[in-house]
Amino acid sequence: MMRAVTSASNFHRRFLCPGSERLEAGLSDEDSKDAKEGQLLHLYDADPKLERLILKPESRDLLRISDELDKVVFARVEEHFNIEKTSFEEVREKELWIHKGNEPIIPGHSDRLRYYVGQKVLVIIDKKFGRKVVDPASTNYQLRIYAVAGQELYDSDHVVVAITQPRLPYEERITMAMYTPEDIVKARLEIFSVLSAARKPDAPLHAGEQQCRYCKARTICPEFKRVIDVGLAVVPSLNGELTVAARQEQIERTLAGCSDTQLDKVLTAIQFAGYISDPARDEARKRKTENSNSLPEWKLGKASEYRVITDAPRAISLLSLRGPLTKDEILDCSKPSLTKLRSKIREKTGASYKEAEHLIEDAIGSVMEVETKRAPLIRQ
Repeated sequence: MMRAVTSASNFHRRFLCPGSERLEAGLSDEDSKDAKEGQLLHLYDADPKLERLILKPESRDLLRISDELDKVVFARVEEHFNIEKTSFEEVREKELWIHKGNEPIIPGHSDRLRYYVGQKVLVIIDKKFGRKVVDPASTNYQLRIYAVAGQELYDSDHVVVAITQPRLPYEERITMAMYTPEDIVKARLEIFSVLSAARKPDAPLHAGEQQCRYCKARTICPEFKRVIDVGLAVVPSLNGELTVAARQEQIERTLAGCSDTQLDKVLTAIQFAGYISDPARDEARKRKTENSNSLPEWKLGKASEYRVITDAPRAISLLSLRGPLTKDEILDCSKPSLTKLRSKIREKTGASYKEAEHLIEDAIGSVMEVETKRAPLIRQ
């Protein structure tokens, strides 16, 4: 689906990399699995009358927490502005636009908007159902655009913007910021300045984790490619005649001899390459399928097929009856998922997340062990 090239959701990318607008123009969006889950949650959040029992327990939890966070936001606003009579206008999933004169310039889509008529206070809530921590409301360009666009629709003395993230720890789930009319004027000037810089024919490209991660133009961006090339150049070409173990040893020696600056470039190159690995492979498969002469250095292998057990209890019963494995021996070959066990308990008993977790711990805690994953390496 084609959308506006620059919108509230990608405006921070324009600030960090002005040339990204030029490269992304004309490219279509591709929704990931996480994005589709977010769309589903936003759909149910927008209409509280929709039956939520058909959703997974975790999804129902997120929607319930999101509703509670909304109440906290409104309560804080009402307390701050001494709002006793809750006379307000409210709308969910409201499209907002910043205009220049009569021309709509930048679109946005707020999740929940409430206007306290008597106090002329506008509240805009943006809900983030993902796991990634986003910039707080005070520095978030998406919320800044919502504030400016909301002021165009409502004659407000104050605009309060809030971000809620129900997956985060309790104390990190809400961030809020307030804009006065003077703040709105400054924010509008800043937004137009960023947009003007992005629309220059020679707008520069700046590669970086925040702007490149979700940029649609990664695969065609010369700056993105340059960062990868610089990092990989640190590691010399490997001798193809070496054994796997010898090549591994050569790589380890090379990396051990790198300076911090060199290793930083290698890590950045690996990170950036990861952003395009799956899309690049998918594009290659598509081209080879449509034209076998495309990408002559590559060939398309045969798609692998594998079988899955769709009815585990019945499979265990049938296999134990047939032999030679006993039921316990069959179960020993499988590894139950704690997430699936928790969900199944909740579906069957109506228990809360914590109650299901306690039941599992109480029942099988003696046969569980804690495994430690390697610490993630996060660029500052």
